[in-house]
Amino acid sequence: DAMVLLEAFGLASKELFDYNRENYKFDQEQRLERDMQRVEMQINRFDLFREDIEDLVKLTVDKMDMYHIVGALFLSFTALVYCEGIINGPQPPFFLGQYFLTVAASFVYLLLAVWLSMYA
Repeated sequence: DAMVLLEAFGLASKELFDYNRENYKFDQEQRLERDMQRVEMQINRFDLFREDIEDLVKLTVDKMDMYHIVGALFLSFTALVYCEGIINGPQPPFFLGQYFLTVAASFVYLLLAVWLSMYA
């Protein structure tokens, strides 16, 4: 009797262990898929952060390129006005001094703007 009882208990425990083992394996597969999905989502999230930073840097670089082009055009115009600017008729000396001082100051300012836009 005891042997039959132990055998029945052994078969029942084996059946119970196999049932839990299948559930355990299924749970482990699900857990692994969940963890892999979480890691992939984190990787995608940080890729988005990198893209945002690249976009911000590209925006600054594009803006500085535009400043560089416009500043260079104004600089060439200022040099042209300073060298070949024609003032008709006699002008008082204080007016000519103010005129050339203003053009020279704008030249220096634009030269500084072009120079700084190259390194910004």
